[in-house]
Amino acid sequence: MRKSGRRRGAWVCALALALLLGPAAGSARAAEPAPAEPPRWEILIAPYAWGTAISGDARVKEVEVDVDMSFKDILDQLNIAFFGKLQVRRDRAFVFVDTVYADLGDDVSAGPVTLGYGPTTLSTTVPVGPRGRGTALATVDIPRVETQVGPADADFNLKLLTVDLAAGYRIFSKPIAELLGDPDPEDPRRFHVDLFGGGRYWQLEPEIQLSVPPVRVPGFTVNPRLALTGPRGRFTREVDFGDIEVAGLTTAGIEADFDDNVWWIDPFLGVRMRGDLTEQISLTLMGDVGGFGIGSAADLSWQAAGLLGWQFAEQWTVIAGYRARGVDRDQGNLAIDLVMQGPVMGFVWRWQR
Repeated sequence: MRKSGRRRGAWVCALALALLLGPAAGSARAAEPAPAEPPRWEILIAPYAWGTAISGDARVKEVEVDVDMSFKDILDQLNIAFFGKLQVRRDRAFVFVDTVYADLGDDVSAGPVTLGYGPTTLSTTVPVGPRGRGTALATVDIPRVETQVGPADADFNLKLLTVDLAAGYRIFSKPIAELLGDPDPEDPRRFHVDLFGGGRYWQLEPEIQLSVPPVRVPGFTVNPRLALTGPRGRFTREVDFGDIEVAGLTTAGIEADFDDNVWWIDPFLGVRMRGDLTEQISLTLMGDVGGFGIGSAADLSWQAAGLLGWQFAEQWTVIAGYRARGVDRDQGNLAIDLVMQGPVMGFVWRWQR
């Protein structure tokens, strides 16, 4: 009987401990932090600098110029510039605005160019005499005449504004470790692929100031002759007027301004890929193509960029890379075929919730 009582006492103690420790253990499990969920909202603000060089050609009305401006040339001619991007994302959907503004110019000089004419002989035949049965042949010998034109100077100024407005969706997002075939839940690195589309607003204010100095044509000597032939060739007479001096002349120079102000919108489609190389360093590749000659849009508009990012603080990332953008459009008084390219550097401020 005593052993049975001891057994019942042990079971009672065990049950009491279970009742006391059970809620405590459950509370301890409930206190463990839940797995972090990806933020639903994200805002990115990215001011940056673009060390742009511009090459190509442009035509404003009847005047064409070659554009070849290095980054140093642009710095010398730059009045003001602004570059910045804003992106808002919710879950996998996002919208962004990217603005580029620059006011710049270039001086182009051509010549002097030597222009020449002759030597040549000009002649004409006209009917003469009763009923026009005779003929008169007038002939003029002109020697070689040369003159210099230029140098001609063209002052090219361009105000450029582009605003990209686009919406997109993240179609792919996987951990890097899973893609490499070695899943590691403690590895935060990921790889993303975004598709986006929108419109690129262009506004161009080109101005060309053309200056050509007066052109002086030197004097020269001509030798006019006249040959008369009677009806049915009955007689022929020739008259030689000898050498005649033609005085030189000077034409007025040219001072003209050609300007325009045009805008249009290029639809575009693009893709962006971003991969984490380490927990702090990432690589982003993006590109888009558009225009397609729709309405007033360019025949071709494109962009490509590669950027490295280093997250040096919780909300701050420094970016550096290379960016290129091109446009080919020929409508109305303005025709341009330009490529803008150069290094990019800036900062990204990120807010998540």
